[in-house]
Amino acid sequence: MNIKTLAINLIRNNQYLYKVALKFYGILNKTKIKFVNNKICVQKNRKEISLNIKNISYVKEIVDFFDFYYNSVTVSEDSPKLDFSTPQKYLLTQSRIDFELYFSSVPTPSYTSSVYLEILKPEQGEVVLDLGSYCGLTVIDFLLEVGSKGFVLGVEADVHNYKYLIKNLENFSRLNPGYNFELANLAISNKVGSEYFSNNQDMSSAIVDISPILHQPKDNYKIVNSTNLSTLVEKYDLKKVDIIKADIEGSELNMLKDKEFFNNFSPRILLEPISLKGKNSLEEILHYMDNYGYNFTTYEQVGAQAPLYLFEKI
Repeated sequence: MNIKTLAINLIRNNQYLYKVALKFYGILNKTKIKFVNNKICVQKNRKEISLNIKNISYVKEIVDFFDFYYNSVTVSEDSPKLDFSTPQKYLLTQSRIDFELYFSSVPTPSYTSSVYLEILKPEQGEVVLDLGSYCGLTVIDFLLEVGSKGFVLGVEADVHNYKYLIKNLENFSRLNPGYNFELANLAISNKVGSEYFSNNQDMSSAIVDISPILHQPKDNYKIVNSTNLSTLVEKYDLKKVDIIKADIEGSELNMLKDKEFFNNFSPRILLEPISLKGKNSLEEILHYMDNYGYNFTTYEQVGAQAPLYLFEKI
């Protein structure tokens, strides 16, 4: 681990230093950041996005891609402020979903989900594992692509996110009967059992032993059931798996250790590797995927610094 990485980790693990650094970063990017009680207010061009203090790890992305997140939902003409600090429902912009979706914190922009579809190209009748489903936008988008003859399994470990995942899919199913899906409150790991999980109530929730940066107090950690891919497909009696979208905050590498699964299935896989304790897991991921006979293509994405990697069997 180099000196720069050590300094970054020191700052990010000390909330006072982290707040000071974020305020300075905001000034450099012509953005004002205020910390008010349990809220973080990010202001730019007379617009404002509020986050809960527990979602502090998202502030930099909000600053970097302010307009992207601000324009992702319909905004009231009466107020230029968006409050992502508490669970609410939003109507997404530029989305084919014409009803409001519940989100536990920052909404998933419809553009993000549409990029997944463009890269993975789901087809009618295919089976999709959506690992790290958050509040369900991607599950719904996958369902609309695979149709009534397809199947989507949405897996989300954060208990807060999972509650809204259920709500959104119940609404979708009521308005669009005939689609096949299941939802599971599980953490994806290399073992079947349980894991301590940081219920951040956002898209950064992760297995505690894996995630390098956790801003939740330890008394908010929860024990959640964990599974590997082989046990997951056996539980839901899946005879094929065509696609895996895995946004599981560092557990991608453990997921890939399941040799039994990759002996039986060869899905298209979309990953977003992250840095773990100062080291990017990509090198090890590529080693596993090369052994399984996969090639990869890299895609830059809007709204996040890390690129996406599509793996396809040679």
